[in-house]
Amino acid sequence: MFKTDLLIYIKKHFIQKYIYTFFLFVTLFSKANSEVIARVIKMEGRAQLRSLSNDYFNEKVRSGLPIKNGDAIKVDEKGFCIIMYIDDKSVVKIRENTQFEFLDTQNTRTIELKYGTILNSVNPLENIKTFRVQTPVSVASVKGTKFAATSMLNGIDQFVCKEGSFEVLNMISGETVLVGPNQKAVSNSSGSLMQSMAAPGDYPNEIQLNENLLQNSQNDIDDLTNDQIENDASDKQESKINTEKKDIIITEPEQETKP
Repeated sequence: MFKTDLLIYIKKHFIQKYIYTFFLFVTLFSKANSEVIARVIKMEGRAQLRSLSNDYFNEKVRSGLPIKNGDAIKVDEKGFCIIMYIDDKSVVKIRENTQFEFLDTQNTRTIELKYGTILNSVNPLENIKTFRVQTPVSVASVKGTKFAATSMLNGIDQFVCKEGSFEVLNMISGETVLVGPNQKAVSNSSGSLMQSMAAPGDYPNEIQLNENLLQNSQNDIDDLTNDQIENDASDKQESKINTEKKDIIITEPEQETKP
């Protein structure tokens, strides 16, 4: 009888502990992935957002929109989007025909680039996490630099350094190269990774960002708490940015599409 009661107690205690641990994990995971990590500071043309809990790109990207950990953005043809991270004010400029996902952990900040082109300005002074751009083939890791990353659907990646330096890893072969100013790395799905001097046309055309808009966006982010930013993807913030930059064009997205 005593052994039976003991077994029942142990089993009940184990199940309770398992359930508690499971729900604790789910809570922490949900909290981490609901965290607002960045904000859209400029938008032109068409772009859609897919949240972590959604299978579709069905939310219009607009100036002032908060970006949560796990969100994905798809910019259509003739569009572009600029986002700023909240903690270190690093800026990512997203060119047309680009799709990527935001993935933050405690120590790393990853942009998972499915295809397209992004131009990155990583703050070297206040950078808190290792900044990475990951494609299906390659990973570029930096601490602070200005660089462009392009990933093509044929399995070829190109990384071009404007300032600072970064390391590129080809995940197929395991090869790595260090890329410095005015240099580039080309990586492909066959495992090849080559570093060379960049030609004048290798760095994509810059998306111009008005300095007043940049400074005001930095100030706005400094003034807002995490909850305020989420609740204030608001007409107030959007109106303020649009007033300062009249040339922003926002159009309705096409019918929702699967990624």
